[in-house]
This record gives sequence, structure tokens and C-alpha cells, in this order.
Amino acid sequence: MDSHKNIFSKLPTPQVPRDLFGKIMAKISVKQRRRALWEFVVSSAVFLAALAFFIPVMAAVHDSMTQSGSYQYAGLVFTNFSEVMSSWQDFAASFFESLPLLGIAAILVSVFMLLGSLRYISRDAKILFFHHS
Repeated sequence: MDSHKNIFSKLPTPQVPRDLFGKIMAKISVKQRRRALWEFVVSSAVFLAALAFFIPVMAAVHDSMTQSGSYQYAGLVFTNFSEVMSSWQDFAASFFESLPLLGIAAILVSVFMLLGSLRYISRDAKILFFHHS
């Protein structure tokens, strides 16, 4: 054991270059910016796809609600509130039955995709455009 300590004690101690920390930080910054650029592009594409999906789905849900009479049921609450309250259970069942639930679910999915992609776009935009080195 002492011979190993003796051998290692005779080895010269390597000197750390003075600019090693700066080089490491610069390399990390380059990699971080490259990752942020890739994620910014992907998040922007997801945002545009979700927006392109959102607009026709909204139009389809509007048409579906017009055809099913959902707007008329909703309007009854404001025009004839006492009648709606007298038979609120039947009214609620009729109203929910007339809603296009699949379309509403598609709207919610596209809204979550829009908001999620905006979150990543803003995070990566901060790194790409407002990063001070």
C-alpha cells in the first residue's frame, strides 16, 4: 500500500488551464441554444397545427350547436328563467343531450395544445432571443 502512495505522490499534479471554466460554460451555452432552437421550431409547428385544427373545429361545433338547438336551450335561461327553473332537471338533460360533446372535446384538445406549445415557445424564445452571455 505504501508503494502505491509513493508512486502516486511522485506524479506531477496536472495544472488546470485558466480558461477551462469559460470554455465549459461556452460549450454548455452553445448546446443549450441548439436545443432551444430545435424545441422552438417543433413547438412553433405544433402551435400552427393546433391553430389550423382549432379554427375548423370551432366552425363545426358552432354549426352542430345551431343544428341541435343548443343555442335555443341556452337562450331560454335568459328569456324564460322561471320556466327553466320549474323543470330544471328536464331542461338540463335536454341541454346536455343536444351538446356536441365530441366537438367540444376536440376544442379542448386543441386549446391545451395551443397553450402547451405557447409555454415552450416562450421558454425557448427567452433562451434564443433574450439570452445575454
